[in-house]
Amino acid sequence: KSGVLNEPIQSCAQFWLNKKTILLFINGNQKHEPKLSNPNKPFLDHFVQILESSKHNDKICVEFTSALNHSEFLIHCLTYSPAPTKDNKSTNQAILHALTLDDAFSPNSFTSADTEVNLTAIEVLFNLEPNNIDHQTFGWVQLEKLLNFDQTITQSKPRQHFNSPTHLVRQKTWQSLILLLRFVPKDKSLGLVSELAQRLAQDMQASVRHLMEWSLALLVFRFPATESVVFGILNSNVQGKKCPVFSSICSCLTIALLVGLCKVKTQSFEIWDRYFSNLINAAIPWCMTQHFSVRLYASAVLLRGKILYSDHGRY
Repeated sequence: KSGVLNEPIQSCAQFWLNKKTILLFINGNQKHEPKLSNPNKPFLDHFVQILESSKHNDKICVEFTSALNHSEFLIHCLTYSPAPTKDNKSTNQAILHALTLDDAFSPNSFTSADTEVNLTAIEVLFNLEPNNIDHQTFGWVQLEKLLNFDQTITQSKPRQHFNSPTHLVRQKTWQSLILLLRFVPKDKSLGLVSELAQRLAQDMQASVRHLMEWSLALLVFRFPATESVVFGILNSNVQGKKCPVFSSICSCLTIALLVGLCKVKTQSFEIWDRYFSNLINAAIPWCMTQHFSVRLYASAVLLRGKILYSDHGRY
């Protein structure tokens, strides 16, 4: 299936980004240009015809129209994740070994067919510009569709085992969402943060939870008015609830600490001192709960706060 997807997503990326060649960011090395075969020429020709048909609309950007019309296909390529097999593992080991070879012996491309689909789709998101109105609209539409896609997965399969296809798809979904957070408009920020904060109470794998925490931390730091959502959860009484709810408390403590560390690096002492005072007051009660992980996270917040104040000569 990756062979079927490779050629169309390459053609779409070239058309949408208006580029003659697509260089993938692989291990920080752009000198190797993938040389893809074309095993699905009829399917590719049909897809190109669909792209060309959008040129009849002269009111808005042709590339923008095509990208919007085929946003579902882009989401499919962003979240494409074949089930891990022994063959995949052997291929990855061979690629890692190829990286150690000299240029004279190394292959032209270090990318397996499976990863080329994801990397090309991610490059489309990476090259979007927030200052471009068309890109802004397209980025927000993709973000909403990815959030709905993630919600659909969660409702269909509440429990996801580690390295299962469902877990890998959700992981790729949130990796893509992080690239689209820069297109969140200010008037939609509060609602989006509230929705993501509610999802923290779901049962999920740690890797997906970490990506959600980073996403929320970036949003809260960019929109300070949304801090009330995180602190509202921390100041609530959730005693007697189920384990996933306590996991959301751990996540909120992590998010609040990450935002505070960003404030220390970018803002004056008076601003982040006020913020950490509220965070410490919210974390202290959780140091006395019966849930071990919550106590651990709350203690880590207090310890990190103590180190920060000590580094700035404040005791």
